[in-house]
Formats: sequence, structure tokens, C-alpha cells
Amino acid sequence: MCVISSESVIPVQPFRHNEYERFITTAFPYYGASFSTMVGFFVVTIFYLYNK
Repeated sequence: MCVISSESVIPVQPFRHNEYERFITTAFPYYGASFSTMVGFFVVTIFYLYNK
């Protein structure tokens, strides 16, 4: 019986808070959903307040 083992040591260092991109491109749908929810909330609020 033969045992083969191999190890690779890879240093893992988390990014600092200023090393990330300012806007992550894969999050654009979430940005759009957030802003459309805010706009919708304000439109419904204005409609409700001035409908009387």
C-alpha cells in the first residue's frame, strides 16, 4: 500500500476596506432594486399625502 500526500501552502489575506472596488458591477441589479424601491416609496407617500 502506498500513500501519496501533497500540500500547497497558499497565504490568504483579506482585502482591506479601501482595496475593494467602489461599486461592484455584479451588484448593479441590487442597486437598481434598492433605488426603485426608494423612488416607489416616495411616489406612494406623496400620492397618499396630497390625494385629499
